[in-house]
Amino acid sequence: MKNYKTRDFYLAAFLFFSKCKLESTEVEDRITVFAFEKTDKLNGLVAEYYNLKGKVEPMAYGQSVRALKSIIWASKTYTNSNMESDQNVKQTEGSYMQTN
Repeated sequence: MKNYKTRDFYLAAFLFFSKCKLESTEVEDRITVFAFEKTDKLNGLVAEYYNLKGKVEPMAYGQSVRALKSIIWASKTYTNSNMESDQNVKQTEGSYMQTN
């Protein structure tokens, strides 16, 4: 089954709130892309969102927003820590030094 991908963070939060299955996230041009399992339910929710017909419970939607932000920050932290260890760079007294 194909995925529905979106860069729209608030649409992703709406879909996540609506219990659509988040398959994966990836970063393209420094923007997180959310991939959801594509279903008829998802297609209907996307139409509701863009037609301003979607309904949410505000506290639960806020929790969805926070959950997706946590996912984004966790992946950025992981990526940044891998880049630093791969480059073997450490900061010393305000300058960067290459380590062996």
